[in-house]
Amino acid sequence: MKAAGDHWIVQEKKGRKIFSRGVWASAVTVERIRAELDAERSAESFAKKKEADARRREKAQGQYVGDFHEAVVAFLAFHQNHAVLGDQLARAFTTHATPVGSGTVARTKRIPVEQRAEAAVIAWMRHGTTGYDGMVIPR
Repeated sequence: MKAAGDHWIVQEKKGRKIFSRGVWASAVTVERIRAELDAERSAESFAKKKEADARRREKAQGQYVGDFHEAVVAFLAFHQNHAVLGDQLARAFTTHATPVGSGTVARTKRIPVEQRAEAAVIAWMRHGTTGYDGMVIPR
């Protein structure tokens, strides 16, 4: 948008913080950019690129789910006699925590996967086995 011509950057200051209200431009400029985008997105090469991106993301997600599951199994560290139960629990934790957009601790990139697995197990146990969600906690 900025490279397309005249524009205005609109910001609002409240106290010490500055909030962006976006980039404003004339209606002619906006319509021209929309038409260019529509033309680009209707091209076959764009569709192929989107498909390739989706396959890449799906592959990366599958790899992450496997890595996370292994980290959960390692954290649980069930004795070999109870390995089946440990795997069942790990699958439940992994299924709950790893979907893209789930907003769970398993999706953060700020901590190592081992710590994510630990935090996800603790959170799942807290929410799944207690009345935590129904508790009234005063501020």
